[in-house]
Amino acid sequence: MLIDCVIQNPLNDELGSLLCSKVITMSREKVHFRVGTELREYRIVGVVTASNKSAVYKAYIKSLNLFVALKVYTGFPVTQIEKVAFLYSAHNISQLSHPNLVRLYKYGLRFEPFSFTHIYDNVEGIKPPVHLPLEETPETAYMAMEFVEGLLLSTLIPKKPTRDWIIQAANYFLQLTSAVYYMHSCKFYDLFEKPQEGVFHGDISPDKILITHDGNTVKLLDFMRTVTRKEMPEGTPLSQLANRATQKDDIRALGVTLYTMVIGNKPPFSESEIRLSLKNANIPYWMQSIIASLLTTEPSHQYDIVAEIHRDFHEHLKSDKD
Repeated sequence: MLIDCVIQNPLNDELGSLLCSKVITMSREKVHFRVGTELREYRIVGVVTASNKSAVYKAYIKSLNLFVALKVYTGFPVTQIEKVAFLYSAHNISQLSHPNLVRLYKYGLRFEPFSFTHIYDNVEGIKPPVHLPLEETPETAYMAMEFVEGLLLSTLIPKKPTRDWIIQAANYFLQLTSAVYYMHSCKFYDLFEKPQEGVFHGDISPDKILITHDGNTVKLLDFMRTVTRKEMPEGTPLSQLANRATQKDDIRALGVTLYTMVIGNKPPFSESEIRLSLKNANIPYWMQSIIASLLTTEPSHQYDIVAEIHRDFHEHLKSDKD
């Protein structure tokens, strides 16, 4: 069954048991649920995407009359550190609300003894349910998110961007910087009920950006590397995590994303090659300058905060329209 993390009082007994319970390491088969499967309050109505690491389903919550994107991980979490990191990040993300961010409604760890009547698809074919004693059932992370009809930005970028596309890309980028600016400055409470300010995404790219079917709205998704701006509480498993996202990571990623949108491929390593490739009549000079500043390694020429990027971009776009 599905067990939700209770985030109203994160120090209650249920969540405490989730954080502190023994983690079972065992081999798990790649499971994809069939359309029609019911997982507690979720009814699977479609498969959005599936890989070795996770599957995303279109699911319906009858009590809320709401369609969601239900992401179910495969073989995650395995360690105590991974478990706490998932709960910590998901708890933070669930408090974010911005028109250009995919909203996280619910999250948790799923205990799956396969003692239900539904059949599941295995990588080798269809097999009957496997019955496991409750104490041996693996925990699998899941997230129920806002369901967005659209396409990934990476699938829309032309190999040879035109002037019209670059204008559209500029509007997308303005929305993206608005979302990231909000993330970096938002206030929320962590799992330990301590006030925090700002989260970082850590993996911004065209593959993490949805464009709605009407072609007008950006939706940034996949925040699971997100951590708080401040240091993790000392003495917790989170303080042991490596590869933490930083503000500089997000700023650099914004630069790579914008370059990719207006050039059609990822930037080269050399800054001189970057500047040379940006000398394109379709790309306004002010945009060339901003991209160069986002990708430079020279501290004096870099942006310090996303608010500055958003402000400059907004002012230049407004000036172009006037």
